[in-house]
Amino acid sequence: AIIKVLNHLQEVDRRKLFVDLGFSTLMKYMVGSLGYTEAESYLRIQAMRVMVKIPEVRNKIEEGKMSLSNAATLPIKFR
Repeated sequence: AIIKVLNHLQEVDRRKLFVDLGFSTLMKYMVGSLGYTEAESYLRIQAMRVMVKIPEVRNKIEEGKMSLSNAATLPIKFR
């Protein structure tokens, strides 16, 4: 299920759909529309952005070999 959420966020972010929905940022969209806390939103946004830059991360999350926390905190040099 988490991969579906991350894929959704990736598309919303890529197309800036949150603006069309009345939100100025992806974070505000997640909190205001999806009901996540700011901390939960930050974690998912960071993991999604890492996943976009490092495709292998998607597979590791999907297979349960990497947590959102680990993905979100990969060193900046890998982003």
